[in-house]
Amino acid sequence: MHKAKRSGHLVVISQPTTAGEPAPAVESIGVLGEALGAMAGAALGPEQGLKEVAAERFAAVLGGHDAIVIERSGTGWHCASTRVSRLGDRAAEIPATIPMSRDIVVLPGIGAFISVKPDVGVLTDRQVIEADRAVMLRSLAIGFDLALTAATQYRVTFDAINEIGSLQQIAKRILSAAELDEVMFSITREATRLLAADIGGVFLRDGDDLVMRSCVGNDTLDIDRLRMKRGQGLAGRVLDTARPWKVDDYLASEELNRDFFWLARDEHIRCAVGAPLHARGEVIGVLEVWRRRNVPFTDQDVQRLAALANLTTIAIQNARLYESQKAAMRQLTQINENLCRQHEFVQLSARLQDDLIGALLEGGGVAAIARIVARHAAAEVAILGADFGVMAAYPTCVAGAAWLVRVETASQQLPGHANSTTATARWQDAWLSLRPIVAGGDRIGWVCALSPTAPGDIQEAAIRQAAVASALYCLEQRSASQARASALGALMWDLLEGTPPIRQSALDRLTDFHIDLQGPTESSTAPSTGWLKPREAKAGTWT
Repeated sequence: MHKAKRSGHLVVISQPTTAGEPAPAVESIGVLGEALGAMAGAALGPEQGLKEVAAERFAAVLGGHDAIVIERSGTGWHCASTRVSRLGDRAAEIPATIPMSRDIVVLPGIGAFISVKPDVGVLTDRQVIEADRAVMLRSLAIGFDLALTAATQYRVTFDAINEIGSLQQIAKRILSAAELDEVMFSITREATRLLAADIGGVFLRDGDDLVMRSCVGNDTLDIDRLRMKRGQGLAGRVLDTARPWKVDDYLASEELNRDFFWLARDEHIRCAVGAPLHARGEVIGVLEVWRRRNVPFTDQDVQRLAALANLTTIAIQNARLYESQKAAMRQLTQINENLCRQHEFVQLSARLQDDLIGALLEGGGVAAIARIVARHAAAEVAILGADFGVMAAYPTCVAGAAWLVRVETASQQLPGHANSTTATARWQDAWLSLRPIVAGGDRIGWVCALSPTAPGDIQEAAIRQAAVASALYCLEQRSASQARASALGALMWDLLEGTPPIRQSALDRLTDFHIDLQGPTESSTAPSTGWLKPREAKAGTWT
């Protein structure tokens, strides 16, 4: 038999002390097994569901009497079941001194109390507990205790798995962002969502200051422009200590200075938590979230934010690396484009130079130069003399074009020493380019071009080479004239002063200059010059 002992108004049904106590009936064992199985299955679900199943199973073992699960909070007890029961009001009457052993305590006027855990029990309205039923209730209490422990462990494991899954999804969303601003926005949004916060922000370090780079959920623009020094506000404290910080009541906190309390009041901030962003052994920023409601952040929230901060650091470094790679790619692309343009320019310049040299060697003169430059520069071209007279033009109708009257005026833009400069000027809806032809330091002419668009590198190079080719042509003509004059002078001397054979040789060489002196001639002398004067003379005589 179970022994009942009275302690004040409590009747305690002690546990059996001998092996000869009666065992539950077979039917009762089946009910107990079914109850334990039901609670074991409920342990894999929400804890509240387990408590409801336990209350039902205890009521079944008690023969249909009412039963509820109760929990202790502080010094009192309250009903933990959602089922409607008159026992809910009696839970508050349970004395704080009730034994929390495996004993079953009968409370006169209240019911029977079955201890499960230090802060969990079962209350039934049954006042009399038989010996075999007491054994079953104790076994059921042990099973309920194990189920609660399993449910807690399962919940912790399940929450951890969910936490890992959430962090994986967050990591995927954050790391999928490439641009730094996009990364900042994604981080603040995910941190605010994960920690059930109202405002989230990322500060990045600028020297010894923290500057807000991204913020979501704020009501004022001031927080978007937030800049704080080391030790100022919660973020400044995180920067100063290089570890996470949280405050449960922002405006009442003694750990924070009051520099930004005005902003906390404007945003109705109640609590906050921040975590440092570590990179290469130093803090590069702070991730912080705020709540407007009076629900302080937990230690688990701090761990979550610290994990997010580590992820944020990786994302920021990836974004910065991506931006540096993009900048390098843009620079390489620009360099490649410049090299391609330079290569094309060199090729075009080489072809232009080959065409001009070929034209000079073939004796094409300035007309050929004008034609070649007009084709390469896609412009109307005219080559003028020092007096601005037209030496050559292409197309040939350009020789009478109205824009040529502007050349003399445009040439005044070039001072006398600017012989290696191409001047440009607007003429109606076109562009006029002008470059001097220089030989021996003297301006001996001009190369002019009229194009429908602003002159480019190719046109400028074409005009420059045209000026050089024209100068070479003029120098060649000048040298040829000087050589001709010198040769004619020598022949004249031989004709005047030479012996008859020398004179005859001089007459033969005159044919090279297309000069025919066959027939009567007369030579005369003057004090400083000699000259020949054809006239009627005796046939076949020289004097």
